[in-house]
Amino acid sequence: PILCLQLNDAASALKLGNQLKKEGIFAPAIRPPTVPTSRIRISVMATHEINHLEKLVAALSIV
Repeated sequence: PILCLQLNDAASALKLGNQLKKEGIFAPAIRPPTVPTSRIRISVMATHEINHLEKLVAALSIV
């Protein structure tokens, strides 16, 4: 599934996307006009292991 974390503006989405990238997490910033509101797109796949999800949660809790 694809999970979207909506943010207030494009700058916030870009900043968070870059921070996640530095942590080794691919979760790109998607911004208007592609979508109506800025967001981070998180794709969860069957190949992800629990430690991958824990790393994502830890990275999101810092920001």
